[in-house]
Amino acid sequence: MKIYSASEKSYLYVAFIIMLAAISRLGVIFFSQAEAGDTATYIKFAENIIRGCGLSHSDPSSNECILTSGGYFPGYPAFIAFFWIIFGKSVYVVLIAQLVCYLLALMWLLIAIFRLTNSNKVMCAAGIMLALSPLQLGWFRFILTEPLAIATATWFLAELIISVSNKKLRVYHLALALSASVYVRPDSIFMILGPCVVVFYIYDFKKSIQQISLFIILTTIPVSAWLVRNYTIGHAPLSMTSSAAPIAPGYFLWLDTWVVNEYERSDANFPVWRREYSKIKIHGSSYITLDEIENAKVLIGALSRIDGQEFPENIDKKFNKLALEKIQNRSKFRPIQIYFERVFWLLLNPFSSWGMPLEMNFVDKSAVSKAIKQLDIGELNQQLNDYKAVIFSKIASFFYRVMVCVLFIYCLVTVVCNSVLNNLNRYLFKIDILMLSTGLVMITRIGFFVFIGCLESRYLASIVPWVECCLLIYLMVKLPIKVKDF
Repeated sequence: MKIYSASEKSYLYVAFIIMLAAISRLGVIFFSQAEAGDTATYIKFAENIIRGCGLSHSDPSSNECILTSGGYFPGYPAFIAFFWIIFGKSVYVVLIAQLVCYLLALMWLLIAIFRLTNSNKVMCAAGIMLALSPLQLGWFRFILTEPLAIATATWFLAELIISVSNKKLRVYHLALALSASVYVRPDSIFMILGPCVVVFYIYDFKKSIQQISLFIILTTIPVSAWLVRNYTIGHAPLSMTSSAAPIAPGYFLWLDTWVVNEYERSDANFPVWRREYSKIKIHGSSYITLDEIENAKVLIGALSRIDGQEFPENIDKKFNKLALEKIQNRSKFRPIQIYFERVFWLLLNPFSSWGMPLEMNFVDKSAVSKAIKQLDIGELNQQLNDYKAVIFSKIASFFYRVMVCVLFIYCLVTVVCNSVLNNLNRYLFKIDILMLSTGLVMITRIGFFVFIGCLESRYLASIVPWVECCLLIYLMVKLPIKVKDF
């Protein structure tokens, strides 16, 4: 019988976890592959890159080439184009390439965890949680930025953990990982806050400022290249508004006065982007009066007769008037109430699948919500009778999210309270610093998306590896769990 050394065992455990992550994700790729709302846009971008046009909304089969910028960076379309040029145009080529990138990042993260904790037990526990996480798995079946964003976020986290473990900020590695992540998803820039916490733990104040400045400069150089490109084509260097976005500021202002979850937003928002106004659906909401709904229905009725056309300015002005009157007459605390409710739904929406193939497309979510509020079991059973297996999976996923959120908040509050009551650097340990870094990035990210009204769960996908990994390490290192290492 062969006896393995500690280091050999670690590599065997890493190989097992990588295999587990690969098998679980291959399952959703081959059995549940699906398109999402932005899939067609990224495919169009990639096709235009391949034909030499660049990032453009133009029809790839035409001779037109009108460059675009807005909220899009070229990383993900270029990624798709690169693998299509090498292996041929196939959805599965992109999905497998995304998976390989993630597996490499996960392997590096596992090595980083072992360096930090010197424990196979902790590394395996965190690795298995990441490999099978229902908050990560589902995204890998889509051609969307989320799988690659999760991969780059995992890579960045690994570099941050190694920095904490070695008590030396890996400035160049972190800058490279962050730049790559920003080119995939611009909102990844919030990860810059993680090293800002870590650096003050590692160095004195003067050295910390030097290291952070170097990190920001190194990240800015590649990111600025794209901003310069935008300027040279006559666009704003940095903008959140796509050239393909509908011009309807009044309508979107009105949505902002009542939308609190992803389903309300998607049913009222996406049909306008697709100019399919007849498909607009306004959900019942405690933030809309009956008179307001009737006025909105009249305007939407007028819109439904002009599907395929630009949003009319006269109708948009009426929505703007509706929104301004509402804003003037509502309580000053109403926006705060809406923001807090958005936070709840963003994190804990029981209907959300987090990318998993648990769709309930023909369920009237408003009727289900009403039945739950009224404890009408008969109506609830009638609405959900055909989806019992899906519901069970959604419930399991929901309780997993609740558990992760509650435990993470508890641990984060514990770290913050202890750091306030005790001298910050004298008390805090390496895992405490990682918890603070993750907490700051997570809270900032949630706050940003709640404020701008982007309420789909996919906007939190890239912070999930941070939360799950740091929570597991904290629980196993800080709590008195006496299990012999293996």
